[in-house]
Amino acid sequence: MIAPITALYAGILGIFLVVLALLVVRVRIREGVAIGDGGNKAMLAAIRVHANAVENIPIALILMCLLEVNGGSGWWLHALGEALVLGRFMHAFGLFQKRNVNRWRQVGMLITWLVTLVLAFALLVRVVLFA
Repeated sequence: MIAPITALYAGILGIFLVVLALLVVRVRIREGVAIGDGGNKAMLAAIRVHANAVENIPIALILMCLLEVNGGSGWWLHALGEALVLGRFMHAFGLFQKRNVNRWRQVGMLITWLVTLVLAFALLVRVVLFA
């Protein structure tokens, strides 16, 4: 079983997750918060940016990998992988803005959910119709 398309996006998003984790550490050091968020808004925002990525990226990549190994279209998988990366970057950028609710965050999350739903439905269709 080989899934080079999924591997590409998993590598990109893996680096992205480490960058987000390093941003959490940077805020911890700057704000002097050792554990949790310490009631600090900047700390809470950094933690949530990382946590939201951790909550959403793995399931999308699992679905992508399963679709790929079950014969999903390469160009379709690349389009969804690119959209997932874009959505995650937009969401993280939006969460780091001063305004908690903003278009970057909203659109980034919407893209992430749409990619996940499309992958899930495409996998179901692929398995039901071609199994």
